[in-house]
Amino acid sequence: MRANKMLLLGVFLLVNVLVVGAISSDALDSKDATKRVIIQFDVKQGAETDQELKRLGCTDTFVSQLIPIVAAKCPKNSINSIAKRKDVKSVRDETVYHALLDQSVPQINGTLARSTFGVNGSGVKVAVLDSGINASHQSLVGRVILEHDFTGSGTTDDIFDHGTPVACAIACVNDTYVGVAPGASLLNGKVINDAGQGGESNILAGIEWALDNGARVISMSI
Repeated sequence: MRANKMLLLGVFLLVNVLVVGAISSDALDSKDATKRVIIQFDVKQGAETDQELKRLGCTDTFVSQLIPIVAAKCPKNSINSIAKRKDVKSVRDETVYHALLDQSVPQINGTLARSTFGVNGSGVKVAVLDSGINASHQSLVGRVILEHDFTGSGTTDDIFDHGTPVACAIACVNDTYVGVAPGASLLNGKVINDAGQGGESNILAGIEWALDNGARVISMSI
């Protein structure tokens, strides 16, 4: 499991490649007094770094427990001093991802896969990292076994109406429609807020949460 965590999060780092010693121009070119930034360190950080950033005026920090990344909302005038730390490799704007749904069960031959291999997802935990799931949806009753809100919305419900259709494509069951894996158990990680946006630190925290809670599959239709 540890190797799987590092592989997945290593891919996350590779996709979000950082230039050593660089400060994103966007991290400074803004009229806002604060910026949400991603700080890459040489090694993983802990509570001490969290406190140091807060002393610099940073708030809403996320310290990854698996890779050397810290996300925080920091005053613009503190970004240069953070970047000059000897253990900091780079500082850049946090990427914001937008929810998009362009796939469905027929398009991916989900029904054919079930009948061919004789499986339905039973015993498998699937984490849906999205805009939340309306767990009381009549086609998803009993499928969601764990929920967590990473957006500060105060609810794991799907206000944006994206995560629920995604969850339904995975494990929905009703008279006319069956998801790809109707026997799967769902972990509802809300990483996209009610406006359809989510910072990469939300997503990274969601990935760690999903792995820590035994997810074998992670859906991120964002």
